Amino acid sequence: MSPAKRITKKQMKEDRLVSSVFKTSEFIQKNPKPFIIGGTAAAVIFIAVILFLWNIDKKNTQAAGYLARAQISYDRGFGDDALIDLKSVVDNYSNTSAAALACFKLADIYFENGNYEEALRYFIIMIDNYPDDKMKLASSAAGAAACHEQKGDPLEAGRYYKMAADLYPDRLWAPQNLLNAGRNYIAAGDLESARMVFNEIIDSYKESREINNAKRFLSEIEI
Repeated sequence: MSPAKRITKKQMKEDRLVSSVFKTSEFIQKNPKPFIIGGTAAAVIFIAVILFLWNIDKKNTQAAGYLARAQISYDRGFGDDALIDLKSVVDNYSNTSAAALACFKLADIYFENGNYEEALRYFIIMIDNYPDDKMKLASSAAGAAACHEQKGDPLEAGRYYKMAADLYPDRLWAPQNLLNAGRNYIAAGDLESARMVFNEIIDSYKESREINNAKRFLSEIEI
């Protein structure tokens, strides 16, 4: 007796696709009236939608695979290989859920390696293209601020730290981002913006650890 053949993932996906087509075909046959007018066009549209959805699932699977491989490579010390896979996800699978994670990971790796130009580039891509996750968005704004700080641009650093606080006004993170914004505004000579963020800490985050520093900075500005 010959051994049973293994069913590949591709075959399973194709089986699901075929099954979906047949199920819908049966529904149309049992409920023909809505589909009589423009039947050919409806069939073409239906097939296109099915293929589109199947292709999206295929892209998500491929993107997740590259992302997982990148993480494994990075953990094993193969940073260059990780960067190649992460960039592939960002460039070729931008509409997948894995792309946002890949973009954030790229920015983080570049920042750790001291490449602040590239880190800033990917933090900005996160802010511009992946607005759904507010916490990750705020972290990207704070990351962009840190890049500007390292590059010696305190005014832009202050602006992005303020953006991070506005995007995610959580009591744990926002006061620190506001304090960092104020500190950079002072370095840039923008004392009015510094006063604004320090007063925001004092008014909105009365129980935060940053409030004493905010009051101290504010008193120094007023001298």
